[in-house]
Amino acid sequence: APNDTDGIVGTEVGETLNGSQQSDFINGLGGSDRIFGGNEDDVIYGGAGNDTITGNNDDDLLFGESGADSIFGGAGDDVIYGGADSDTIAGNNGSDILYGGAGNDNLNGGNGADILFAGLGLDTLIGGAGNDTINLSVDGAKDTISYNSGNGSDTVNQFLTGTGGDILSFSGIAAIDIVQSGSNTWFRVGDGIAGNNGFGKGALLITLANTSFTSADISTNIDLTNIPVFQFS
Repeated sequence: APNDTDGIVGTEVGETLNGSQQSDFINGLGGSDRIFGGNEDDVIYGGAGNDTITGNNDDDLLFGESGADSIFGGAGDDVIYGGADSDTIAGNNGSDILYGGAGNDNLNGGNGADILFAGLGLDTLIGGAGNDTINLSVDGAKDTISYNSGNGSDTVNQFLTGTGGDILSFSGIAAIDIVQSGSNTWFRVGDGIAGNNGFGKGALLITLANTSFTSADISTNIDLTNIPVFQFS
């Protein structure tokens, strides 16, 4: 029955734990475990060790806890906590909420309108497809937001400009217009032509909320590897 909940508890050594067709509660305990949620809404704790956790179907609540974990939400609207250490977290499908926690984490929202929280450490965040919200930390560590062509329109909060600040990295986009709009900064698809009527009218890629971005910040806060042309308002 859908309301049944199965309890699965691991040991202090690494093992593979598989959920059922019901809503599961799984605790890996110690060791580097491989945990699969199965169908329905699961709650999974990795425990100690470098665990690999996959929520699979429905709306899952996943906790990496200690260790450098790899956590994948699967289908559904998942909530994922990385915990301590340097984790890799992917929401996959659905509108997910991802928390990096401590450590140098890699967060990828995947499909859907996701919400990402960087946490402590040097984090790399990818919103993925859909219009996502990316929340950076105020710990002074340099976070990187990686935007690929087709990722949707993302909003970034608490972006720190200047030397030692956060980094924007773009891929698959030939030119970008940078537009100051009130207290926000917009990054829009551009045509690379200075002074024409199309400036600032392309698709909106990223909004830096409550952040002023100057021309001097281009060299310090943008990874220029893949972008040949910037136009600035």
